[in-house]
Amino acid sequence: AGMSREAADARSREQLAELIPSGLDSPGQEFFTAWVDDAQVGHLWLNTDRPMAFVYDIVVREEQRRRGYGAAIMNAGALWCREQGHFAVGLNVFSHNTGARALYDQLGYEVTVDYRTVAVPDAR
Repeated sequence: AGMSREAADARSREQLAELIPSGLDSPGQEFFTAWVDDAQVGHLWLNTDRPMAFVYDIVVREEQRRRGYGAAIMNAGALWCREQGHFAVGLNVFSHNTGARALYDQLGYEVTVDYRTVAVPDAR
């Protein structure tokens, strides 16, 4: 949000290098794949190096959406976090992502911080 595509791509590469220097074996990161029979339906990436686990990414494959898999993945992730001793699961979601916001509301996630921005063209 608020970055050019090129700047966002560069920042994404930097953050990934910091967060997962050893790929899927990086400490404090957990990666899950959701399957239905032999079809991969989505994945979940959790940061678990703090008492509150944090969702870095959840994706339901486009052709698998609107079947309840997003809720199932999030609920399975929350259950796993509870079993590992985490007291809560947090996440960020952009306001324009109405589908995700509706899902998180349905699952009982509460808004704890609400950031607002305004564009300031030609600012230096």
